[in-house]
Amino acid sequence: MRLRHSMAALLFSVLLGFPGAIRCTATELQQKTLEAFDRYVRFTEARREELRANGSFLWLDSLPEPRRKQLYDRLRRGQLEIRQEKIEEDGNPVEVPDGLIHDWSGVVFIPGVSLDRVVALLHDYNNHCHTYAPDVRRSKLLEHADDTFKVYLQFYKESPRRVSFNTLFEVHDTRIDATHSISRAISVRIAELEHPDQPDSSEFPVGQGHGYLWRLNNYWRLEQKDGGVYVQVETIALSRDVPAIFAWFVNPLIRRVSRHTVANLLTATRRGLVNSATNRTTPGQMGSLPGISDSACGRRERRQIQFCSNLWALKLLLTKVLAGHPNSRDGPCWIMWRREIVVKSK
Repeated sequence: MRLRHSMAALLFSVLLGFPGAIRCTATELQQKTLEAFDRYVRFTEARREELRANGSFLWLDSLPEPRRKQLYDRLRRGQLEIRQEKIEEDGNPVEVPDGLIHDWSGVVFIPGVSLDRVVALLHDYNNHCHTYAPDVRRSKLLEHADDTFKVYLQFYKESPRRVSFNTLFEVHDTRIDATHSISRAISVRIAELEHPDQPDSSEFPVGQGHGYLWRLNNYWRLEQKDGGVYVQVETIALSRDVPAIFAWFVNPLIRRVSRHTVANLLTATRRGLVNSATNRTTPGQMGSLPGISDSACGRRERRQIQFCSNLWALKLLLTKVLAGHPNSRDGPCWIMWRREIVVKSK
């Protein structure tokens, strides 16, 4: 009986608390991991330019018919098209020691808008904390010269566990012609917050922390045709690797989270363009950096009740139940679970 309870508790610990399993020890970004990521990015950018030289501006254009036509039809009906990218070196996957690369791209069609309007939304960095909330909690344009931008973004995620990052990006835009534009956003600094619920929290040293996000590159491609604009984004992220004992369960969830992240990015872009009622702030009210006067972006706390955000408290409760505690509903685990709901619903 005790063995059965122990095995059940272990299973629930993995299923409900897998982030805790990979965060049990701090980790640090190694130079060999970063070099492998940079090599992967070079291969990706070279492949992208090769496709463009062959007339494939969007990744859909490289597909054979009738598959290409089917996907374009689905996009014009309002669907998203998302896929995981896999880059190989000499026919083999690029090895990343002590790290994982998450490479996903997606496309959305936004009818009734112009290329200039889409570019203007993407350049409105001070309002990204509104357009891409709640994933972006703070945003600020720091520098702008010609087609180059330096941007601060604070990312925040509640699921599968709360995590937040202060990031700096260098963005370079290229207007190819009247109907085509590309943008390349490269992270130059990512620091995890020690207390993700606190926007002004202190940071882990760069390259340290739990290793959920070490690098992030975003590549945008915009094409105006068919009475609207096709928006494609490819995100390439670097994180720590997953222990082999948890990979069977964690890796599918990582893929699901990565896919949802791209879907949220494209959906928020479309919503920001079609929703004419979106509120805008004045330049003196933009999102702030830690240490700078706070703004509506920084003060806006997302306290929605989400199942995954309460996994930790639920895990404690279920562990108590599985252990055969006679008063589980009156014990500290149940009280903690109820308190989590009450706090989040205020």
